[in-house]
Parts: sequence; C-alpha cells; structure tokens
Amino acid sequence: MTQMFAILFPWSLDYRLLMLAAIAQALLAGAGGVVLVRGVDAWLQKRHGWPARAVRLGRAGVRLIAVTWVILVTWAMTVFMTYPADAVNGFSADDAAAMAWLRANAAPGSLVANDTYADAGIWIPFKAGLPIVLPRILLTNDGMQRTVMLQNITRLNEVPEARAEACALDVVYVYRGAKNSSWQERVFPLLEDLRASPDLQEVFSSGEAVVFRTRLKCVN
Repeated sequence: MTQMFAILFPWSLDYRLLMLAAIAQALLAGAGGVVLVRGVDAWLQKRHGWPARAVRLGRAGVRLIAVTWVILVTWAMTVFMTYPADAVNGFSADDAAAMAWLRANAAPGSLVANDTYADAGIWIPFKAGLPIVLPRILLTNDGMQRTVMLQNITRLNEVPEARAEACALDVVYVYRGAKNSSWQERVFPLLEDLRASPDLQEVFSSGEAVVFRTRLKCVN
C-alpha cells in the first residue's frame, strides 16, 4: 500500500481523492438522469390506453425528478469540494503582498526557505519568480538535509548540519506564510520564535506573512 500511495502521489492524498469522487459522481448522475428520463418517456409512449392527461403528468413528474436530482447532485458536489478547497487554500492577500515584495526586491535566483507545503511559500516560484528550498518535486537527493535545515531554521548557526546545508545552498530568505493549510502541519516554529532568532532579520511583513533575511556565518 505504501508503494501504491507513493506511485499515485499527490493524487493519492485524501482530499484529491474526494475531488475525483465528486467529478465521477457528477458524471454518473448526469448519465443516470438521461437514461431515466429517456426510459420513462419511452415507457409512457407505449401506454396507448392511458389518457393524454395522465401521460403528460407522468412526463412532467419524470422531468421534475430529473431536475431535483440535478439540484441534489450539485449540492452534494459543492459539499464534497468544500473540504479539499479549504484544505489546500493557504494563500491570502497578505501572502500576495509578500510575494510582490520579493519579486520587487530580491535579487534574481535568491533561494527562499519555505515551510514545506504548509503555507503559501510553496507558490513562491510562481508568484515571486524565485526558487525555494523544498519544492513539490525535488530533483536532488539531499531532501533529508534540507528538512533538517528547515527544522532548525531559528538555529542555523548553532546546528552544524543546518548551517552547512544553508551555506551550501546559499539560502537568502526565509518565508513564513500567513495561513497554514489545514492538511499540512508547519515545520517552522511560532512567528514569535522566528522574530526572536538572531540568525534571521525581518525585512518585510504584511499581517501574518513575513519575510526574513538569513544571517549565516558561513566558513569559506
């Protein structure tokens, strides 16, 4: 099961499976509605002995059922999609302001340490045009070292492994997003701890979205 989950990732995540279920439900319901209306309509046409009024009422009833079905399916699909939308929505107006600041002030290619996939930092490459430490798909084999660095983001100069990785990557900024996605826990500590760290300098903030500049003591 673990291998299957890895092969299907990220579509094996629970909220993405709900998206697929909602889409499949809508398609099946639509097809079922068409079959029902056509079937009952054909059945009514064969009832030659029935009064015309009864046939018309029967057809109207079938169409009413079909319309009600569409309304219920639409409602159910909306409910099913609400959870995944809330789960992945970690981008806010404050994040947009921080991204705009990065795009305007950061030197091209400046590497930004992001809080894994827990907030809007995952969108920095698209919104600010800058690379991040831990993108959705990492093409290098140092993922563990990068994770250790992120776990010690307030102690970069105190933890040798974290400092070595940060210096090797030349991490310039640290981004703390305003909103935590409900499906992913933060790796970074509380915002107060980030602000209190001697290894980080706050350079921009908008609400809860904050950009820090690193103060690395790299050994050449």
